[in-house]
Amino acid sequence: MALGDTTTTASNFFKTYYRNHAQKDMQQASKLVAVCWQRAKPISIGGASRNATWEFQRNVGVGSSALTEGGAFAEAVPSKAVNPALGIADMSFTSQWTGNLESMGSSGTAKFSPGKWASQIVTDMMEVIKKTISRMAMWDGTAVLCAALAVSGTTGGYFTITSGGCSIQMFEAGQRVTFRDATSGGTEQLTNQATGGGIIMDVDPYLGRVYLNDIAGGAAADTVAWYGYYDATVINGIRNLISNTGTIEGIDRSTGSNAFWRSTVVDNGGDALGPSAVDLIRDSVAAQNWAREGRPLIWSGNQKTRRWAALSTIGQVRFAKVADMQLGAPMIEIGGSDGTVAFLEDEMFLDSEIFAYDPTNFVKASPEGMEGPQLREIGGSSILPVPSADGGWVDQYQVISTWRGNLGIDACRSSGKLENFVSP
Repeated sequence: MALGDTTTTASNFFKTYYRNHAQKDMQQASKLVAVCWQRAKPISIGGASRNATWEFQRNVGVGSSALTEGGAFAEAVPSKAVNPALGIADMSFTSQWTGNLESMGSSGTAKFSPGKWASQIVTDMMEVIKKTISRMAMWDGTAVLCAALAVSGTTGGYFTITSGGCSIQMFEAGQRVTFRDATSGGTEQLTNQATGGGIIMDVDPYLGRVYLNDIAGGAAADTVAWYGYYDATVINGIRNLISNTGTIEGIDRSTGSNAFWRSTVVDNGGDALGPSAVDLIRDSVAAQNWAREGRPLIWSGNQKTRRWAALSTIGQVRFAKVADMQLGAPMIEIGGSDGTVAFLEDEMFLDSEIFAYDPTNFVKASPEGMEGPQLREIGGSSILPVPSADGGWVDQYQVISTWRGNLGIDACRSSGKLENFVSP
């Protein structure tokens, strides 16, 4: 007997139900950077050099000597000041789409109904700018993120991060990376970078893998950097601001007379994190900053470091009653002479580092009148038509934004870092 209608033959009579829900699997910007950015002092930069330059007094011009009867008074000495200078980093962000795409209706939840694509793009662009700034502020003032430990596959292949490189949380789907044969001045190693290779497709934090759409040509030991920023000026990050090496704001910390521009960095020598480790870095900062203003107000590390810190203090804590006991330590506080301060977590920190600093010592610099992202406009509109090669126009549109600024620091002595430790 012949079979009548089935779900196959009747399928054209029915619409497919579409779940009215747009799920996003995108990382948020660093919460720690948001805290620091809010508490940092805003300053304007610009002029012929596009720098902010200020004086830093090193000593007062007062001489002293014993005085004999009828003798000469003390010989004066000159006052001394140094002039740190903070420049700016310039970044651009672009998104483009076609008129056909803009005319497609879709779910209201996704906000992609006709005429709404541009507003969604601008919203997404602001998020990308915020996350880009956050990642740079959590890094070392360069675009170099790590060396590849291992590389596997080509299309859809992945790489892993060599120890000492950045946190895997620095990477996100949609970003683009470049593989180079040197940390600076190197040549591109990805075979198909010119045709869009190097775009991150997915990140697996548990396995430590970063998957690319095309990783052909990449190899272990290659330098991995943000595409578009390699060998370019990027904003300062917490790792080069709070350090005792390198040049920051034009001051070379390797010069002995520039100790005033160094933070305290305590190397734990690979030993386990102990109960006195926090005391050590706090007291070391206090010793360097003795008789000067400022002290660490925020302590920071990642979740693993927070667990290690909690482990290191077990045995020091006594509970009045069993009901006070708690399984796990979702947060910890650091004791000081003026009470306790919070330990803020951020997964962009590495496992073996704890930072201690005062965020009000940070400065956020931007050109006068240009604080924050600036949408490029023509004729009062930020939706720009795309010109064709023959001088006409094509059915494509762009949104372009720029961000100009930098993160700096007023006083380095009141910051510190404990590094190179392992689990208790």
